[in-house]
Amino acid sequence: MTNNLVDKVGSYVTVWCADGNAMENRTLFTLDTFGVVVSGYLSNETAVFVPWNQVKYIDYPANE
Repeated sequence: MTNNLVDKVGSYVTVWCADGNAMENRTLFTLDTFGVVVSGYLSNETAVFVPWNQVKYIDYPANE
């Protein structure tokens, strides 16, 4: 967990998973020592938990 990622809570991110899949343009709701919570595929009203062992890396816009 980096300060840069904590500063991006509430913005759009792309979560690249260990299995090669990507969760693109998801709202980053929160993160902690267990993983990250991002918005669902079709709605910002649903939430998806991704444990850190499934996260390869997280992209976020540098200019936000």
